Amino acid sequence: MDKSVLITGANRGLGFALVETFVNNGYIVYALIRSEDSRQALEKVGAQVLIGDVSTNEVITSIETAHIQSLDIIINNAGVAGSGEQTLDYSPDVLSKTLETNVVGSFRVIKALASRLKQDGLIINVSSRFGSFQFTKENTHRHCTSHYKISKAALNMLTLSLHLEYKDKFKTVAIHPGEIMTSMKSGDAQLSPEKAAANIFDCLDIFESGRLYSTTTKQEMNW
Repeated sequence: MDKSVLITGANRGLGFALVETFVNNGYIVYALIRSEDSRQALEKVGAQVLIGDVSTNEVITSIETAHIQSLDIIINNAGVAGSGEQTLDYSPDVLSKTLETNVVGSFRVIKALASRLKQDGLIINVSSRFGSFQFTKENTHRHCTSHYKISKAALNMLTLSLHLEYKDKFKTVAIHPGEIMTSMKSGDAQLSPEKAAANIFDCLDIFESGRLYSTTTKQEMNW
């Protein structure tokens, strides 16, 4: 039986590369995007397209009307980075918007699809090294907006909470996919989206639930 995966934020960058990677490896791929702009390109590579914005509750309806029977993997890739002010220089709305997409958005997708995950299915939350307390503490010279770091730390806690409560049903992991050359790139970005996607696919067999991984090194990271 064909394996299946749903990927959010699939319109470009890492998300689009993940779609191509999983299609090329024989998966049925559901690509969730916010607008119709990328539909043709995604359908051309073999994806089934769903339209929905993870930052609104309407995405739950979009997922439910897609009539997805079962899934092997959910990849929460959709996210926003934001501008580079210091913590107290941006408005509460900026933090709220970042959390709404990066954390609550992932929660919405998981909530809508958890009952359709196969036994021992896998949820992959695309986090960041900046969601790690230890990395951030030890790398103060590396710049990243604090609202992004806060959101990824919260996503890590969502990952761990799901593991603790549902580990008998499915696996949940968070990943740092590397410094990728996309619109959300960090200053030391050097990894192509295609290579980053291939690294994630290569890690599928090593993931253990409730952990944070660097998919470039295939090693666990500290929270």
